Amino acid sequence: MRFFMCIGLSLLVGAIGCGKSGPKVYRVTGKLTSNNEPVAGLLVHFQPENGRPSWGKTNENGEFELDYDLQTKGAVEGKHRVYVEFRPGDPGEENALRTGKAKPAPNRAAILEKYGQKNSTLEVVINKNKQEVILQLD
Repeated sequence: MRFFMCIGLSLLVGAIGCGKSGPKVYRVTGKLTSNNEPVAGLLVHFQPENGRPSWGKTNENGEFELDYDLQTKGAVEGKHRVYVEFRPGDPGEENALRTGKAKPAPNRAAILEKYGQKNSTLEVVINKNKQEVILQLD
């Protein structure tokens, strides 16, 4: 009888532990433009009021998809503060920028000044799966 009680207790504890809890994470894609032109090479950060932030890097068309963590795409449900930062595409680009052999596009510096981590006032509400966010940085 004791054996069956232990098995029953183990199954109960296992069932409780297997419940899917935690924040709702929705898939989010988007496009980032400035003066109606796509902006490539920017890391877009979504910082929720509560919970883990998400991020995505814009491609040559200004498109991005948010990552919640290494295994999960998306962002948690709720209001997010959005800011951007530049991330070089490769070590050669990073070195060229650092040494002054290359300069970021003039509008990139203005974008980073206005929409960087310290100054951005952009806010987005994530409230549905497969949500598309259009960010116009004008």
